[in-house]
Amino acid sequence: GGTKRAIGGARGLGRVTAPEGTFVVFSAGAGQTALDALDDRDADPNSIFTRLLLPKLDRQDLELRELISELRVEVRDLARTRNHAQFPAYYDELLGNFYFADAAAGEPADAAPVATAQNQIRADFRLATELGTRDALEGFIERYGTSGDFTVDLARRALEAMDRDATAAPERVAIAPATPPALPATPEPAAPEPDAQALAARDLMRETQTELNRIGCSAGGADGIAGARTRAAWDRYRAASGSGLARTALGSEAALGELKGARAGTCAAIAAAPAPAPTEPGATTRAPAAAAPALDPAGTWQWTANCALLLRVSGWTTFSPRGDGTWNASAGNSLGFSANGSATLSGSTLTVRLAWSNGIREVSTMRISGNSFTSTSSAGCAGSGHR
Repeated sequence: GGTKRAIGGARGLGRVTAPEGTFVVFSAGAGQTALDALDDRDADPNSIFTRLLLPKLDRQDLELRELISELRVEVRDLARTRNHAQFPAYYDELLGNFYFADAAAGEPADAAPVATAQNQIRADFRLATELGTRDALEGFIERYGTSGDFTVDLARRALEAMDRDATAAPERVAIAPATPPALPATPEPAAPEPDAQALAARDLMRETQTELNRIGCSAGGADGIAGARTRAAWDRYRAASGSGLARTALGSEAALGELKGARAGTCAAIAAAPAPAPTEPGATTRAPAAAAPALDPAGTWQWTANCALLLRVSGWTTFSPRGDGTWNASAGNSLGFSANGSATLSGSTLTVRLAWSNGIREVSTMRISGNSFTSTSSAGCAGSGHR
């Protein structure tokens, strides 16, 4: 941890009465101590609070309250990299707006773009530390290594810490095989870890398939997977019974309940129904064209994506129907993270909302064409894949 100093000779803040027309800011909040340095190797003579404040004093684009708001977040985030709580506090009795830098003083016109570039560096640093992988940190250093920003040094120290941790745990490393097994030319998708929800959904589908077979709709083996044959059997039942349930209701409690009440031979009635008589001698009646089936994303999709910090990630996402026109979603990626969430369909566009095990919440848009897709996501990734 870094060096700490007390505020005003004691932890936290004493009661302050700020006179009208003043603005008082403290480098740490109540009950907190301020960091003088990040660690013993930190050669910067200024405290964490001061080194982040000074560059902002020449900013013409920042009114005082905006400046302090931005500063508080940066101090908090930097302190967190040392597992330390520091969130500056302030008292505002100022009347009107205040700027440290006057536009008439000749501030260079490119001050705002520089600030924007700094904000991008800090945002990418937060992303790299949230991912917590060597590839993410190395990608950050490769992109911003010449920027001079202090976060680059933090990223290098994080990599050094990874090396020290790996050296300090030889027994754990020895457990891993020296050479990974060779992968097949076309690797099969990794099976997701079953959970109670997925197992219950599969049991429900098995019962549904059994009922479809009982009433003559020919769903095939009751394996709990909503494959093409099962979906076709459900379509036959809906056509034969006049059911008001949607195609996407397959695998739901509502669908199973309706099937249990259907009589045996329901689907056989379609095959036995006579063709309508021709309207004229020798004429034939053409059957109406079948409506195009609704898109069903159920199953496992493999994908690769290019993300921020030059990362290339691969993984899988599995969808299973809920029965109300939405799907359960589970996923995993090559970084070792897993996720659960939901998906909704509009035409050929699937919107997927996932909560990843590393704390990232992601919204992806999949544009599906047959058994392939392209996608973009709120995490800054663009990818493609197939079922």
